[in-house]
Amino acid sequence: MIIKQYCYFSLGLIAWSVLGTSMIASAATISLADGSTCEGELVEGQLQGPVTCNYVNGDRYEGEFQAGAPHGQGTFTAADGGSYTGEFEVGVPSGEGTFTYQNGDRCTGTVVEGNLRGPGSCEYADGDRYEGSFAEGIPDGQGAFIFDDGSRYEGEITAGNITGQGLYTFANGNQYDGEFAEGRFMGQGIYTFSNGDRCEGEFQNNQLNGQAVCEYADGDRYEGNFKDDLQHGPGVYIFSDGTRIEGTWQAGELVQ
Repeated sequence: MIIKQYCYFSLGLIAWSVLGTSMIASAATISLADGSTCEGELVEGQLQGPVTCNYVNGDRYEGEFQAGAPHGQGTFTAADGGSYTGEFEVGVPSGEGTFTYQNGDRCTGTVVEGNLRGPGSCEYADGDRYEGSFAEGIPDGQGAFIFDDGSRYEGEITAGNITGQGLYTFANGNQYDGEFAEGRFMGQGIYTFSNGDRCEGEFQNNQLNGQAVCEYADGDRYEGNFKDDLQHGPGVYIFSDGTRIEGTWQAGELVQ
């Protein structure tokens, strides 16, 4: 099973023109040179307080202005349907806020210079969720993915990918605790089945490949080599009554 990867991008920095006395003023409506318009209160030649701006490219801003730039609480809606609602600082999303993306994904958290950074959460359009740390708008650090099918991952996230040490719990109760690389079981790990069986060893591409030890719920035990989740190569099978079989396995069958 391949655990899907996540690479998430924020709306990015929003470029603003600081509105000053050089703009044409008509009552409380400001017209920019490119045809964009802003409505609000002018204080000493600059927009101040609640303002609504409609930009010529289809973008829109509604919220607080200070000294001619978005500052405080506001909502920026891009022409493509994406939006940001939250705190602004001198024209840039900064503080606590929520990004809503065109595809229906929604992410909330601490925003620094236009990107989610630090603690936050995402609700994805496909029903999956993420709770944890962000860096530059992408899940990164410690976090948890809660998948729509009932499975869950908790652990390290690297640049939007499930990479590092973590615990994956399947909807049926099975668990893998170990190393991951780009959403796959890769490296040392422990796979525990809901029936009590437990295998510890080397994983590659979500399967046991290499040396491993399996302890079964009935008391039996196997120590040896695996290939693609099957006993393959030299190994020892020890029954619960102490009986031992040492031999060579091929594709899960004892051949010698």
